[in-house]
Amino acid sequence: MKVGIAIKKGSPEVGVIVKKGGKVVFSTFSFDGKVEEALFKKIKETKWNYQSELNDGAARLLEGALAGDDVFNWSVVTKKSGKVLKELMKVKGTITYGDLAKKCGTAPRAVGQIMNKNPFAPFVPCHRVVAKNGIGGFASGTEVKKKLLELDAKK
Repeated sequence: MKVGIAIKKGSPEVGVIVKKGGKVVFSTFSFDGKVEEALFKKIKETKWNYQSELNDGAARLLEGALAGDDVFNWSVVTKKSGKVLKELMKVKGTITYGDLAKKCGTAPRAVGQIMNKNPFAPFVPCHRVVAKNGIGGFASGTEVKKKLLELDAKK
């Protein structure tokens, strides 16, 4: 797959990988300025072919993603994961694993696994899914989850 990348500095710094044809296939974020490193690591792991001429298109899609547009290549996730992640995009504030599971006809544990593998963070805001008795887990650690929730509260 031929891909390009785009990065937007900020708090958090975010970046996307876009495949030729114009859809986001992976995004990530960082509070420590290591988004470019993470994106190139993903390219290497997946054996995607990085082509810098695709970066301008990636930058336009990054702006669209930041504006809340659905610019994602949903074929990179399972149908079940896509259903849960799309439902999550509608959530304002937080939602429990159990409540999101009920909306999608699945189990809370399955929602947790889907959140852990979310390829579109932070645009599909898996940090907003919390446990019924607390913050719950987060692939990048609960301190990062707390920072993201604090940023959401300031919006």
